[in-house]
Amino acid sequence: MNDCELIVSVAELMVEKQVLTEVGLKLLKNDIESDMATLSPDDLKKIARTAVYFTVVYNLAILFAGYCAETGDDPRDKRLREIGAMVVDYIPKLLRGLDAKHLEVYHGAKVHAFTAGKLFDDYLPQHPDEQKLLDEGNNVSV
Repeated sequence: MNDCELIVSVAELMVEKQVLTEVGLKLLKNDIESDMATLSPDDLKKIARTAVYFTVVYNLAILFAGYCAETGDDPRDKRLREIGAMVVDYIPKLLRGLDAKHLEVYHGAKVHAFTAGKLFDDYLPQHPDEQKLLDEGNNVSV
């Protein structure tokens, strides 16, 4: 099983457990390898899609680790944690390339990816750079 298949298999379980939404599953079924291979600073839509993908994967890894702690070991947990640790470093770099409009799209997508979306900040904190970038995009003094 490759990493993309592993992520989708965990995502499908988390949909069953009502942690991830169908929107989140759909986001994780995007062809991330193609997006990464053709990523360009001018393609803000693709940057936002990649940032959302990595954000959902990172948070899925955290939530799945908690699920495994409660229910018992799952062989996918270790690799998903490794993937989560890798992708988290890319998120702020990707967010820096987005304008205010695409930051809003990014935020909306990540909120709708999880069943606790309305309480998103209580469960899945924003990346520290995200609020700063949102404030800058809205011309708020930081």
